[in-house]
Amino acid sequence: MGVSTSVTAFVGYTKRGPLNKAQEVLSFADFERKFGGLSKDSSLSYAVQHFFLNGGERAVIVRVTAEGTASKAEIMLKGLPNQGQIPPAYEPVLKVVAKEPGEWANALSIIVDYETAHPESTFNLSVLDRASRKSESYIGLSMNADSKRSAESVINSASKLINVTIRKDAFGKIADPEKRKGKSISRSAVDPSKLDKDHRKFMITLREDDGPKSIEIYDGLDANKPGDLKALRDCIVNKVKASSGADAYSKFACPDTGNLLTLVSGDEGPGSFVRITSADSLDAARTLGLGVINGGREIDAAGYIRPAPNGSISGSLDGLDFASLFKDNRSIKVTIDGDSQSIILFNKVDDTSPKGPNELALLLQRKIRAIKPTVAGSTSFMGTSCKALGKSIQITSGSDDPNSVIKIENNGADTSADDLLLSEGKTAIHNVKSYTLGTGEALAGQGDAAAGKDGLPPEPKDYVRSEEKKTGIYALQDVDIFNLLCLPEVDGVSPEGIDALIKAAAFCKQNRAILIADCPKSWKTFDNANDNLLTYDPLRSENVVLYFPWVMMSDPLSENRLREFPPCGVVAGIFARTDSTRGVWKAPAGQDATLTGVNSLVYRLTDRENGLLNPLGLNCLRTFPIVGSVVWGARTLRGADVLTSEWKYIPIRRTALYIEESLFRALKWVVFEPNDEPLWAQIRLNVGAFMHDLFRKGAFQGGSPREAYFVKCDKDTTTQTDRDKGIVNILVGFAPLKPAEFVVIKIQQIAGQIET
Repeated sequence: MGVSTSVTAFVGYTKRGPLNKAQEVLSFADFERKFGGLSKDSSLSYAVQHFFLNGGERAVIVRVTAEGTASKAEIMLKGLPNQGQIPPAYEPVLKVVAKEPGEWANALSIIVDYETAHPESTFNLSVLDRASRKSESYIGLSMNADSKRSAESVINSASKLINVTIRKDAFGKIADPEKRKGKSISRSAVDPSKLDKDHRKFMITLREDDGPKSIEIYDGLDANKPGDLKALRDCIVNKVKASSGADAYSKFACPDTGNLLTLVSGDEGPGSFVRITSADSLDAARTLGLGVINGGREIDAAGYIRPAPNGSISGSLDGLDFASLFKDNRSIKVTIDGDSQSIILFNKVDDTSPKGPNELALLLQRKIRAIKPTVAGSTSFMGTSCKALGKSIQITSGSDDPNSVIKIENNGADTSADDLLLSEGKTAIHNVKSYTLGTGEALAGQGDAAAGKDGLPPEPKDYVRSEEKKTGIYALQDVDIFNLLCLPEVDGVSPEGIDALIKAAAFCKQNRAILIADCPKSWKTFDNANDNLLTYDPLRSENVVLYFPWVMMSDPLSENRLREFPPCGVVAGIFARTDSTRGVWKAPAGQDATLTGVNSLVYRLTDRENGLLNPLGLNCLRTFPIVGSVVWGARTLRGADVLTSEWKYIPIRRTALYIEESLFRALKWVVFEPNDEPLWAQIRLNVGAFMHDLFRKGAFQGGSPREAYFVKCDKDTTTQTDRDKGIVNILVGFAPLKPAEFVVIKIQQIAGQIET
């Protein structure tokens, strides 16, 4: 029934992570993964480390920066140029933006390839974080925004690194009407004579939201069998048009394309496609060579606006006469990162003639890797990769630079690069090795990029900017619960700082939480604290605690040299540790409240100085021999003696908040129940059981339940007027345990007496 008591929220500057969005972390390693770990500019990052070091278990992080100073890395990917167009004209098609702002995303690389089940229509996209070596891969993506495999819907719903946006006007750049419709093309020449009564059906799909439709080419009687290709085309068109009234079917066509059979959708637009699959029986798709599974080609209209694949891609080698091409010597010129080298690609005396794209890829790779670069230590040629990509060759530079482009050109009068469709003038593309967010150069398929920025550390106003927009501390409205709030970069030196703390204190009061405030860094001595504590008078709330002085701890980013840190992270960890071992009713102070990881304190207080600050509501951190550094104060800012507040002590206030939050959540079942004695009795039973459990754990004063707490819910607390208004009143009281702040020892001398 009881809720968590030490979920700690940290709001401040980090070098990565979503802005103004609360995220839970369960360890510092978790924080490193989500928010980038320690950063010299981020006091929050150190505070979180100190929190877990001192016993914290659950934290909620909200990243904030100075408004408008953080930005996301992005890049625009371009589609393939129109075939044969010189120079190639790449059109922007897909915008890639980092999921979160910051410079971290400038290390993201994007790889695009077409090795999919539909290589002429879909694409794969991989993301690599070069800094952390994390990667994500998405396969079979479509540029059709309405497709089930739309790049937008698939990537944006799953990726933790990027979001993508399909450029809406990309399809409008296609001037060729034939590219506005999807089509299916047979793998080779079609012979209608091979159709018979056992091979006469196939399944066709023309719309994403339609299921496949069965097409029967003829009724099984030889007299009705299409005798030639024209008759077959006419038959297919008639059968498809009869299957549905939708435009995709009613305008379906089979144009004359020689011996090939081409099926063209009636729809125009990026969603236009033709899918052929085999029938369960009497299948003719295999006989006709239709459908990807049967070796046919299926080209979606959206395939024309895919982002260009990485590396250099040759034109289609389908039908290339390798035997005639490789009967003579062959040479090409290869350029990587400005280093141009001419190589003998094929020597008819020493080399074996390749028989197809796969063997040509191996030959290219072997020859290019053998090139000796002119730049000492360069591995650009040595690491080059060549592979057959469908009916083309893909060549990827071995350079470490993701912007590296490998170019293949004719070597002087030798036209081998042209003959093998490897030169840009012969439909090949020369693209970057990988697309790079933020820092990519505008080359080939890689469009303009914008670098990500971490942003500047926030001003005090950035912590409490807008409750309506849920920015700053108000992002915590989206979390289930938080009990403690730390703002390790805000102090009350400036009017803006104290105003931010006041708003944070009010927010904590609304959410039954405690604000752990840090004294200003400028408070180096007792006099600094004693003379300037009045600046915190506007903040005097029972939901705020203040600690002095700052702590000296090692900084892992500075060879573990000592550095001053605000104490809130350490103190929050001690709150959590005390709650876990003793309970929320135990003051998070005393000899057990040791400051783990603290080397020393910025100022070492004396007993007298501690005795002067404590009655003012300022909690002191002390250092004692053997014991070490500990928390030596347990008052709220309403705990100044002059205020005589009932919420003077931290454990009393936190116990009350714990009871209130627990009962608020546990009694929601009461709403809309009949408001009468049976309900009141059940409430007394449930609340009484909860309070008795706390009594048994030692949370209250008193030797019996009657002395420790009471629960009242009856006709006296809930009058008829209350019942008419739909109100049930529950009165809960408890006798709190107050911490022993001062140990008073009286020593009395016993006077000697003479026995008589």
